[in-house]
Amino acid sequence: MITTILEPAADGTLHVPLPAMWKLGKFRVSVEVEPLAGVPLAEHTGVRLRRDLPDDEVKAGETGTVVHVYEGGAGYEVEFLGERKRPKLVTVEPADIELAD
Repeated sequence: MITTILEPAADGTLHVPLPAMWKLGKFRVSVEVEPLAGVPLAEHTGVRLRRDLPDDEVKAGETGTVVHVYEGGAGYEVEFLGERKRPKLVTVEPADIELAD
């Protein structure tokens, strides 16, 4: 197994460097995405909620936008719109969100 940290290019694509020993051909690639502890998301990043927040009336799977980063990524203020007429601002912990597609 090869583990690497990738950062998207300006156009949002990811380029995976392949080891020189691999020959050209077809490969099956499995990707597991996990949040990086200690690496804060930037404001205006699109995120997806990982769990229901019933007190805030926001459901798992809803997408939103980070509008504020607390203490270097200790928490985030995220704006969710969903099917609402008005945006819903919710404060979440890093484990509650993941990058949206």
